[in-house]
Amino acid sequence: MNAARPPTDGALRASFMAGTMLGRETAAPDPADVYTGLFLRMRGPAPSLETLRAWVADRIADIPVLTHRPVWAGGRAWWEPVPDLDVARHVLPMPEPDPAPRPAHALLGRPEDAAPRWRLWLHGDGATGWALTYLTHHGAQDGTAVLCTLDALLGPLHPARHPGRPAVPPGRRWPGPAVAAGVLTACDQMLGSLVPAVRRPLPDPAGRPRPRLAHAAVDLALLRGAARAADTTVNAVYLAALAGALRDWGPGGHAVRPYLRRGPYVLMPVDFRRPGEPGCLNPGDNRFAMLRVPLPCADPDPAGRLLAVGATLDRRRLARRRAGLRVLTEHVPEAVAARLLARTADPARVAMAASYLRVPAQLTALGARIEEAVFIPWLPPRHVCLCILGTHRGTARLSALADPRAGDPERLVRRWAREVADLPGADRPRLG
Repeated sequence: MNAARPPTDGALRASFMAGTMLGRETAAPDPADVYTGLFLRMRGPAPSLETLRAWVADRIADIPVLTHRPVWAGGRAWWEPVPDLDVARHVLPMPEPDPAPRPAHALLGRPEDAAPRWRLWLHGDGATGWALTYLTHHGAQDGTAVLCTLDALLGPLHPARHPGRPAVPPGRRWPGPAVAAGVLTACDQMLGSLVPAVRRPLPDPAGRPRPRLAHAAVDLALLRGAARAADTTVNAVYLAALAGALRDWGPGGHAVRPYLRRGPYVLMPVDFRRPGEPGCLNPGDNRFAMLRVPLPCADPDPAGRLLAVGATLDRRRLARRRAGLRVLTEHVPEAVAARLLARTADPARVAMAASYLRVPAQLTALGARIEEAVFIPWLPPRHVCLCILGTHRGTARLSALADPRAGDPERLVRRWAREVADLPGADRPRLG
């Protein structure tokens, strides 16, 4: 990242969460660890690379997240506009003939400080199918912003008329009682991290092999059926099945043993955008924070695991936590918020994260219908695995990026698919 210097005219101050995510690049064994994105597969003839570049060039000026780079000045992060952006350096051909999802480290070289932190690859040049891979620094965008950006960049509506047009982010302030309420609603997360616990041995980042990516799919109707039967959410069903899959994952048992009485814990990103809130095309639009969620891996009964996760993710309780985290990340002084959130995500107490995102059914790519969407997870420093469940057009697909020393991600996603079938209200899964 650029050395500290005064921001230029037009530079935007990075939000607290964007600055936090940008700072993680220096702690990661590989800078590619903090990149995330989406693989999209389409049918029909592929556009030429020149056509794709011309399409992107026509829209990019109205998508600020794609035209700004991170810089540091005055001890904080800023987003600086890049004049005369060379689209050809960001929209690239994929040399391998097989259009398949790949982890970020397999595609990225060392990031360029002088360039915005995103890339788009075109896979395939035949007449039967093609694909795109979009990767971005997690400091620039979270998962919701990635989907919004791809809709504006690849969809039928020009970004100048897109509903996610940028809005100026609010400045931090101390609104008194609202701050107190926000901190109290997130208090269980913070106080839980203070309970004495056996600390997890941290993996050596210097000797870590390259993370591996795997994915598997089931019919979304299976998760919805289990959610209806238990009067809970698809997210709760996903995490309950993940708890079952982790029971014997990795050498000698799952890699996130229950060091805490309610554990093991996973970090669950919570998006605290309000419905209809604009601004998802801004650089650094990270409107999320992590909640620690206990997974009942010790319970041998699939129904019992779902009941426990459903109680943890009760809708009203989750809504209070979401509101509290929004206040915490946007209004509490940054030094205080950073200390509290660091306790929640301490890698010595929580080893992995699990996210859930819905890919809009109307998302298209240059007019072509998207047949398959696979999320490419990032990997927090010193964590062993990050999973993303993406739902799209009746399919639920779990992607897992894992440190191979902890376990095989292919085994984890396949076991998860089988666990979905064992939940009450679900039938046999369709693997993909």
